[in-house]
Amino acid sequence: MRSIAMIAAVMSLAACQPAAGPRPKDPPPPLTAETQAELERQIQGANALDADLRGKVGLPAEPAGDTVIRIVQGSFMNRSQESLVAARTSAGWRLEWVDGKFATDSDKATPARLRVIAVPPADGQRLDALLADPALFRQSTYETRPGCMDGGAAVIDIRTPTARWTGYRQCGGDPPVSKVTDILFELRPPE
Repeated sequence: MRSIAMIAAVMSLAACQPAAGPRPKDPPPPLTAETQAELERQIQGANALDADLRGKVGLPAEPAGDTVIRIVQGSFMNRSQESLVAARTSAGWRLEWVDGKFATDSDKATPARLRVIAVPPADGQRLDALLADPALFRQSTYETRPGCMDGGAAVIDIRTPTARWTGYRQCGGDPPVSKVTDILFELRPPE
């Protein structure tokens, strides 16, 4: 009899639990004034680098499209800098990738090069689904990884007709933004 009472108690507790599955992510805590200033400095630098890289290959600073995802990143160890811009127009998604290497004391810079990729419809649908998730626009705008040894730093700007998210990531980041960037990085052609 006692075991029946215990089973009934466990079942009633289980019935009170929220349904399994994804839960809305709470908004992140506000950034400190110091972190906000650093974020703004990173965004300003990325915007200048992006305009420079795109200008070197004859692209306008602002791509055409109602939805734009921009990733500007660099890595000191690899001496690399790149701009990935995916834009959605009535013709579908398109990726513009500009990359190059900056000069050091022992190496010369490599010229910026442009590659344009038509995003396959299945990947465009994956991007659209991720951009429809309100949690993406509530994600923290500043993420770093302690102990990261130059895995790259990126400023990511995501603009849709109804929302905008701009943030800084060092050594990756968390979903859902990382899922968006993963799709774009997968589309880059091999070196």
